[in-house]
Amino acid sequence: MLATTIQPVKAPSTPSWPMDDRRETTDEVIIVQGIIDMLIKTPEGLLVIDFKTDDVAGEQIAERSNLYQRQLELYGRAAEAILKLKVSGRWLYFLKPGCAVEV
Repeated sequence: MLATTIQPVKAPSTPSWPMDDRRETTDEVIIVQGIIDMLIKTPEGLLVIDFKTDDVAGEQIAERSNLYQRQLELYGRAAEAILKLKVSGRWLYFLKPGCAVEV
């Protein structure tokens, strides 16, 4: 079990980073938007945690985690840009079957 002091993390009153990832295709712009479920400040850096309600079996966890990896990368980029702190870990927590996966 990881023991750490949890400190509240306060974002600036006016975020300097919109949570989007713009990628241009032929003639359209795609914007990705999201909300970080949990952000924990530790001595090593920020932990980004996203809770998933997917109904997955244990053998599906690795495959499903890969689907969400890009989402957590974007969340980490946004947290680093806004808070000017390093992200030390990105975690998915699948409520069913109740397991955490670092991505």
